[in-house]
Amino acid sequence: MQAIAHVVGIRRYPVKSMGGEALPRCRVGPGGLAGDRVWAVCDAAGEIRSARQWPRLLEFTARFAGGGECAPGVTGSAVPEVLVRCPDGTELASRTPESDAGLGAALGRQCTLEPLRAASEREFYRHRRQLELAEVERDLNRLPDEGELDFSQTPGDMLLVMAEYMTPPGTFFDIFPLHLLSTQALAHLGASRGVDARVERFRPNLVLEFVDPAQPVPEFALVGRELRIGALTVRPRGRTIRCAIPSRAQPQLGLAAEPPMTRAIVELLARHLGIYATVEGEAVLQVGDPVYLV
Repeated sequence: MQAIAHVVGIRRYPVKSMGGEALPRCRVGPGGLAGDRVWAVCDAAGEIRSARQWPRLLEFTARFAGGGECAPGVTGSAVPEVLVRCPDGTELASRTPESDAGLGAALGRQCTLEPLRAASEREFYRHRRQLELAEVERDLNRLPDEGELDFSQTPGDMLLVMAEYMTPPGTFFDIFPLHLLSTQALAHLGASRGVDARVERFRPNLVLEFVDPAQPVPEFALVGRELRIGALTVRPRGRTIRCAIPSRAQPQLGLAAEPPMTRAIVELLARHLGIYATVEGEAVLQVGDPVYLV
């Protein structure tokens, strides 16, 4: 069997919506990368927040304390400590009296830093009030001259989950546990629209480089298929609908604001870039691993 692509980047984000880290290898399972989005910031009402609602979260970065190891599937007190680096360079340790106050002062909002909870704690994940379409359009930065938002690439069962919960219970992911993005798609976006399409803007978990350069966005053709990456079965479920996050500044990662980005993605790619996937099995993936179409 001939590889269709290779893994050229592995990235995880210990705190939802904050800058993360590039890794040479990581254990991956049904819950995604071990240690990916196992903390999140909640507002004063206890509702999970992301950079869609609080863009300034992108000005922070996070890393695991004590070597960066995290077992798959941990929740509650078993979630390892993280260190959050604020825009002014101050570093805050999780689970300390100073962490919530310091984070709130840096964000200018009352908030708490919360570890992942079990899926059975559904109230923790639930919207605190009924979600309105206008809020969804605002969070996704719908353009004034853009047509209706196209959610046809998102499976219907997940749309129902999103209508009731901020994130799928038991996770801090927007939808699915794995986000794949190709180097070809980034190059196509940058060359076609003249925007800064560096990979850090789009927060993927696995960056793939395809063997055949003919297709500008090769990952789109994988939706509904089955992939083999290392010892894992990966099932792409839908194209990733993009919000305004890729256009925002991430100063600790050297990324300035890129205002034309949302329009570029809307006009060139119908607001989709990258794909979401589920995972079967558990294994350590590393940079250089081949990707096979089953």
